[in-house]
Amino acid sequence: MRSMTAYAYMRRREEKDQVEVVAKAINFKYLDIVVYRLPPEKILLEKKIREMIKGKIFRGRVEIHIFTKVTGGQKASINKSLLYDYFGQLKKVFASLNMANDLTARDLLTLPGLISLEGKVCVKDSLIIRAVNDTIERIVKFREKEGQAIKMAILKHLRDLKNTMRKVEKLKPKAKDKDVSKEDIDEEAALIFFYIKKMVALINDRKKNPKGKMIDFLGQELLKEFNTCASKTKKIKLASLLVEAKNYSERIREQAQNIE
Repeated sequence: MRSMTAYAYMRRREEKDQVEVVAKAINFKYLDIVVYRLPPEKILLEKKIREMIKGKIFRGRVEIHIFTKVTGGQKASINKSLLYDYFGQLKKVFASLNMANDLTARDLLTLPGLISLEGKVCVKDSLIIRAVNDTIERIVKFREKEGQAIKMAILKHLRDLKNTMRKVEKLKPKAKDKDVSKEDIDEEAALIFFYIKKMVALINDRKKNPKGKMIDFLGQELLKEFNTCASKTKKIKLASLLVEAKNYSERIREQAQNIE
């Protein structure tokens, strides 16, 4: 079982390339992946990143921030022939207009096309992929660790719920009692024990399938049965036990909101 909340950071270096990835995963009904700060020239890489994440995470909003850096990868180059051409033509214009030639180096260097950057401008796709993959692995481990804490909490609620239902079984009206038909909750009680058993089996299942939605659904079904029982009962102590049981079910549903 996994939580949907997690945070992770990873930095990868290869020669003069560096990639830093910051990731955050939060609650969401479906899988929503957002990739920030990917260099424009790497925009096609986003699809690969999304597919990779989909293979490891099944539910929640995942935000990936990618920071790339190339150290000493570029050098400035001055187009000397173009510079001479600019200077020669400007010199003729000033002479023809009888103007003083007060051009400075700054004036010339701002002219289009004189300065260009040569060399490597971005990191390798493979380095970005590895950095993102390692970050997602950390996200998964974080979610699994948090998920274990949620699992223990839900199992405790289910044990408490089962104990409460055993007390309900002792207090509920028996078939031999007079005029018991309107207060009969045998069917509801049987369904409640069935849902508890099914939820325990689901939580203890070691498969890495998403479980949050199913746990939430079972918790909702439990609440429906408790409400039906409460509408039938006339005994104060029995009604109090049913309120207690509803409280455990609501806690389970709250926990389910953060399960993948």
